[in-house]
This record gives sequence, structure tokens and C-alpha cells, in this order.
Amino acid sequence: MIRKSVEPLLACALATAMAFPVPAPAQPGPEPVTVGEGFVDRKNDHATNLSGIACLRAVDGQSRCLVVDDEHIAVQFGTLQGNTLRPTGEAVGLVELDRRPANAIGSEAAAAPTAAGRCPDRGPNGIYGEFDGEGVAWLPQTSLRPSPFYYVVGSHACGRSAPPRRRHSTFLLARIPANAQGEPNGPTQVTWRLGEALRGLPILAGHYGLPLTEAAQGLDIEGIAAIGTNLLFGLRAPSLNEHATILIADAEALFREGGSTPALRQARLRLGNRVGIRDMAALDDGRLLILTGASQGQSLPQRILLVSPSDQDAWETEGRTLLESVPIDSAEGLAVLSQQGNIVTLLVLAQQAGALRYELTLP
Repeated sequence: MIRKSVEPLLACALATAMAFPVPAPAQPGPEPVTVGEGFVDRKNDHATNLSGIACLRAVDGQSRCLVVDDEHIAVQFGTLQGNTLRPTGEAVGLVELDRRPANAIGSEAAAAPTAAGRCPDRGPNGIYGEFDGEGVAWLPQTSLRPSPFYYVVGSHACGRSAPPRRRHSTFLLARIPANAQGEPNGPTQVTWRLGEALRGLPILAGHYGLPLTEAAQGLDIEGIAAIGTNLLFGLRAPSLNEHATILIADAEALFREGGSTPALRQARLRLGNRVGIRDMAALDDGRLLILTGASQGQSLPQRILLVSPSDQDAWETEGRTLLESVPIDSAEGLAVLSQQGNIVTLLVLAQQAGALRYELTLP
């Protein structure tokens, strides 16, 4: 009788333990990376809101990177060599200041939050005041995709101002055509179609356009990664029942005019109470690195997890957390610089123009 009563308790304890990432063995400490002067915001002042980065794999120790400041209407290129990230002076516009994009794909009206008064518009001079770019991804040339692209995702969120107000330009997804060396070679395209798809999602549609507060749990995209022909979007919020959400969509479908609403598949990750996704980066083997942190403004550690995408609704981590704590305030961006076997070199970018470089061993 005693054995029968203990076995269910052991099974329950084991299931609970497996639901959360297990701490990894100690990894080497980070190396500080200097972010050179010259990255600017939309007012041409020193950028203090760097929020996303994607880098091509390093060649001869140098990586070409694309960086976004979430208060800008453009993205900026930089080169990372050694432990210094320097701007090249190249910038690519995403939207024009205070002007609706004339050739945007899809419908602005169909991408807007539906509930009246849910997130009122800003004044006429602020609707296109910034892109609120939260993540950058690089999708290289493959046999399935002959043209490489950079992708930049807006937060698709109501603002954090009090009272909250909506900028239309933050509900856009952009892509920049490039050559194999990461040099832009065509005009930027922007689309409303991701917002159109968000409006139809079960459960999450009810959070679309709500204020970004702990009480309201408004939807907020902060991470993006590219795997195969798909784009993956990581949500900082809402955090529901200790789960964060990743949305998966075919990249081409989001930039295709007409037809049905692009399909979005949802995957849930059990990260813990009030924990969301701050950024993501794809590994060469198709696995995913995820930078996690507080879903709102709580004081919680920022971690880096390793996840294997699957066709299941719930994705499990690899059984360990690569980094238990990222010792840098407001870490916002994550980029893979190189991968040799199970050794990966990462860059973690902070909002206040600081960065860390890690060399980690993957399980």
C-alpha cells in the first residue's frame, strides 16, 4: 500500500521537473563588446534603444550585422570584429516619417486591433513616428529561396505611454533584399499581413492591441528568427499560464498580395510565471536559441535557452538552460556569429548600446 501511494507522487514530481529547463553546467564568462559611436536614433542622436540585431556568419573573424533601434524608422549596418561593433554608416529606411507607406502589402484596416477604443491612435503627426523594430533576422540564400532577405519586425503592440496610444507603423513587418554578402540590393518592402493573421488567432487575438501592462497582457512581439522558409516570431507578452508563445509563418505568404489570410501556427513554451521572449536566433542545425526575460517590467533574470522546434503545439527545451543569467541590463538582441560543431559564438545586445560575446558549448 505504501509503494502504491508513493509512485504517483514520484511520477508527479518527475513530470514537474521535466516541465522546466534544467540548469546547465557552468559556461565560460562573457567578453564585453564595445558598441562604437555612430548608431543613431530617428533624431540623429546617439542610439540608446538598440533592440534587435542579426549577423551573417563570421568571415575571417568579421561579421556583417544589421541593427535596429526601436525608436527609429530605419535600420543601420555595422561590422563586428574582435570585441568591437562599429557602424558602417549605411542605413536603410523602413517607413517615412509621418507618411503612410504607399506600397504596403495587405490592408492596414484589416491589421488594426478590432475593439473600439482598445488602443486609440496617436495624433496625426505621430502615427508613423517610428517603426518600433524589435527584432532582425537574416534568411540566407538556399535551394528553396534564391534571394536572401533581412526581416525586421515591429512590435505589433500598443504603446507603453500613459495613456497608451497606437502608432500604425509599429504594426508592420519589413524585408530588405540583399546579396549573399548581406549588402542590400533592392527597395524595402513592408506588409500588414502579419497583423491580419494576428487578428484571427484563437486566444491571442483577445490580447492584440491591449495595453502593455501586467493587468492587460497586451500582445507584444520582440523576437524573430528564420529557419528554412519560415519566420518565427517570439512574443514577450502575453504570458499565459506560465507559457510564452512562438508564431510560425511562411515568409513568402506574409509578403504576398491578395488571397486568404496567411496561416500562423502557434507553439507554446513553458518558461515560468511572467516570463516572455526577448529575442531568438537560429542555429545551423535548425535548433533555436531563445533569450528570455520578464514579460512586463518585473525584475526577473534573463536567460538563454536551447529549443528544438517541432510540429507539436508545445515545444520542449533541450533539458537545460545554456545561461542562467545574462549579466547585462535590458538585453534585447541575440545573434549567432559562428558555429563550429557544438561550439557556438553569440552576441547579446543591450538596449543601452552595450553588448556581450559568449562562446558556449551546446549539448
